[in-house]
Amino acid sequence: MPIRIRRASPDRVEHLAGILGRALASEPMISWPFRGRPDPEPVRATTLFRVLLEPYVDAGVVVEDGAGRGCAAWIPPDRLDVFEATDVVARDAIRHATDDGGARYARLWDWIGDHMPDEPIWFLDMVGVDPAHQGRGVGTALIRFGLARSTRTGVPALLETGTPTNVPYYERFGFRVVDEGDVPDGGPHVWFMRREP
Repeated sequence: MPIRIRRASPDRVEHLAGILGRALASEPMISWPFRGRPDPEPVRATTLFRVLLEPYVDAGVVVEDGAGRGCAAWIPPDRLDVFEATDVVARDAIRHATDDGGARYARLWDWIGDHMPDEPIWFLDMVGVDPAHQGRGVGTALIRFGLARSTRTGVPALLETGTPTNVPYYERFGFRVVDEGDVPDGGPHVWFMRREP
């Protein structure tokens, strides 16, 4: 049975934040800013994703599979302002959830911002599938959904990851590493990957 993709609605934020929190809690780009906090990683990650998903869902850039097992935020080239506005909101919220007032989070995203291309792109900001449903094609469907739009519009797609095993996974979809490096002050190694339409 094919996996159907639909736009996420505001009433889905809590559910989807939980999925992303469970799926991505150990991802270095998610866990590093929260280093030093005693609460479990999935709780911290879910808090972050709740903050990020609310404006993204309102802007219509979050999609989920029809069974609610995973979601992705695909930021279109004409809506990168949504990413920037969400970053401002997230930095304020994260200040209270970290042991350093959000300094690591700010360093991470300032550094990533310095590596973003100054051209139109489709930006895959996040994608995650509930661990209980991974390996069943949900992530593939969510990624292909955005790549079809990239191809249709003739605009490249970009993502970043701090998980080494994600690099060959995304290469299966035609992404190639175009830049990589370590976030300053002990941050994670990050790969920037691009796929031409």
